[in-house]
Amino acid sequence: MSSQGVYPASSFVTTTSGNSPTRALLRAQSRRIGIFPGGGGTQRLPRIIGEARALEIILRGLTVTGPRAHEIGIVHEVVPDPLARALEIGAELSSRGAEGLAFAKRLTRAALDCPLTEGLADERKSFAAVMRTASARKGLQDGRPPTEIQKL
Repeated sequence: MSSQGVYPASSFVTTTSGNSPTRALLRAQSRRIGIFPGGGGTQRLPRIIGEARALEIILRGLTVTGPRAHEIGIVHEVVPDPLARALEIGAELSSRGAEGLAFAKRLTRAALDCPLTEGLADERKSFAAVMRTASARKGLQDGRPPTEIQKL
């Protein structure tokens, strides 16, 4: 069984063969046909793995295996059943307050695009806003346990 799709963070083609995460591949094929990875690939990949590695992958049109992608920080984990893992993470996140997740996502994504003092001020303001939401009040009332660090 084989599947293909576009790797969303970098506009590269991914291929998995069978159920082996070691056979999952990330391909920068665009250079092989004389173009470059569009869809943000030239902008996102350097932010994830650094300029030198990104240039090597993009300019040479390299193929990266699942384990190597994990090793250099392109993916967070390599698992035998990506769909099952995605559903597991989705179930975990659905038990959290949606507003808090949205604020955390926005603040984290903006963190490198503004000075630290500005980011900290936005975080304080956002924290005050999220603490006024019903989901935060319910979470505090229910005493939601934090995810065990070993499970991350």
